[in-house]
Amino acid sequence: MRARNRWTRQRQSTAHILANATRATLLAATGTVFGTSFVSDVTEEDGPRWLPDYIYAGANRYVCILRFTVRTD
Repeated sequence: MRARNRWTRQRQSTAHILANATRATLLAATGTVFGTSFVSDVTEEDGPRWLPDYIYAGANRYVCILRFTVRTD
């Protein structure tokens, strides 16, 4: 059981690092142009936070909610 808990903590730690890296990249997208679209604002609504799945333990995840304002010409 201890080995399983250690493995779960390691997975959770890795997921946290990935969630924070993704969050930083998306928050830095303000001012970015993609073709004819311009990202004028990125706002963090929530997260990243751990969201356990009580039905299927393998589906635990980190959740981060961001709001993008995109203008397309």
